[in-house]
Amino acid sequence: MIYFSHPAACPNRAALAKMTKAEAAAWAARASTHCMEVSRLAEIETFYNLTRAETDALHAAAVTALVDARVSA
Repeated sequence: MIYFSHPAACPNRAALAKMTKAEAAAWAARASTHCMEVSRLAEIETFYNLTRAETDALHAAAVTALVDARVSA
């Protein structure tokens, strides 16, 4: 797992500062590659000081919302 030692180490911290946790999870879920998605999730976990379970729950909700949006379109 990718790990960032503190929020200042997150490369996308300026963008994350403008997002809610849910928006950040959706941003991670829309990543173009799995590797990028994992990196973004690690940033979210560190930046918002979340547990792995909290990050996973946010990510699952974001993925579900994206799938539901595609199905209903």
